Amino acid sequence: MENSPEMFFSATANAFYPSAFRADYEAAGTWPEDAVAVPYSTFQEFALDAAPAGKERVVGPDGLPMWADLPAPSVEQLAAAARAERDTALKATDWLVARHRDEVDAGGKTALTADQFKALLAYRKTLRDLPNKKGFPAVAMPKVPDFL
Repeated sequence: MENSPEMFFSATANAFYPSAFRADYEAAGTWPEDAVAVPYSTFQEFALDAAPAGKERVVGPDGLPMWADLPAPSVEQLAAAARAERDTALKATDWLVARHRDEVDAGGKTALTADQFKALLAYRKTLRDLPNKKGFPAVAMPKVPDFL
């Protein structure tokens, strides 16, 4: 790219550095010793453009950036994601439980039948119990009641 700034890449930092700021980095003692000049197109591909789906930037065997497959999520990450999904489902029905209880306390007509409310409570209990289910986090979310 014509008139593009000169760029450097550091394998140890897995980062790009513009030559225009080299003096500042050196004055601060942070210019990497392994910085090598790279074409602007390399900077464009690996720093400015979005990573290809399922890939992340890593340092290749030649010390230059390359795309590699994202690592599989850990069991802890999968469990956190499953809990977040479960928490979202619980929060999505909090208002309905509160409304039903308010309607019952007020002695008026309820939007949910008694059977629907029991099914809602059972659904929420199943959600709360998910982390204790055998095979968690690789378990299916419970079926949402039809009336929701």
